[in-house]
Amino acid sequence: YTLKDSSEGDKTLTFFVRDFADNIASLTDTIILSPTISLNLDVVTISENSGSVSLNAQLSTPATTDTIISLQLSGTAQQGTDYSINSTTLSIAAGNLAGTATITSTPDTFNESDETIEITIASVVGGDGAYEKEQQALTLTIQDDDDPPSVSITSNTNTLAENLGTATITLTVNPIASSDTNIV
Repeated sequence: YTLKDSSEGDKTLTFFVRDFADNIASLTDTIILSPTISLNLDVVTISENSGSVSLNAQLSTPATTDTIISLQLSGTAQQGTDYSINSTTLSIAAGNLAGTATITSTPDTFNESDETIEITIASVVGGDGAYEKEQQALTLTIQDDDDPPSVSITSNTNTLAENLGTATITLTVNPIASSDTNIV
C-alpha cells in the first residue's frame, strides 16, 4: 500500500494487490481524520481593574459540520463576582478553524490574593468527531490591584486616672477587609 500524506487533513490510502499471474489491482480510498482541538489565551495574567482576554479554540483542520465546545470553569475566582465570560460554549462554524470567547475581570475594593480561573473542555459535539488530542487545561490569573486596608485608632480621652474611669478605644479598618484583620 501507499499513503499519500499531507501534513494536515484527509489521507489517501492506496492498496495494491498482485495475483500469481502478475496482474495488479489497486483500490484507493480517502481516510477522513477528525480535527483536533486546542485552547489558548492571548495572555495568562490580567488586572482585576481593567483586564480582559480572548479565549480561543482552534481546530487542526476545518470540519464539514459545526463544532460545539462546552467549557468547564473552576478555580479560586468566582464567575459573576470576579469575572464574566460572554459564553461558556464556543461554536466553530463548518469550514472555519476558530471560535473565541472573552473573559473580563470584575473590579472590587477588597484587598485579596490573586485569583485564578482554570479552563478545560467539558465536551465536544459535531465537528466531524473533533476531539482533544491532549487534555486542554489553561490557567488565567486575575491580579489583585487593591491596597491593603489601613487601621486607625481613636480614643474618647487622652488621659485616664489610674483605677478610675473608662476609655473607649475605636479601631477603624478602611476599606473593609475581605478577611479577618488581626491587630497586635
